[in-house]
Amino acid sequence: MTELSSAVHGLVNGYRGAPPALLAPLEYTALVGGAIAGYLIWDEVPDNWVVVGALITIASGLFVVYRDLNVRAEP
Repeated sequence: MTELSSAVHGLVNGYRGAPPALLAPLEYTALVGGAIAGYLIWDEVPDNWVVVGALITIASGLFVVYRDLNVRAEP
């Protein structure tokens, strides 16, 4: 149980330190996790649109992180 409370504590501190504009697009990765959990736990095979949506979600999250790193690197 202490591992779970440590994980929640780290998650809360991570959200506290990051700007909301960076975190908002990354919240959609929970949908990808839900699709993976559905496959692993309930043997639900995601259709093509779920896979396309997951790829778009992952790509947009990576783009947001990439853009944020480049904005911070500029003098």
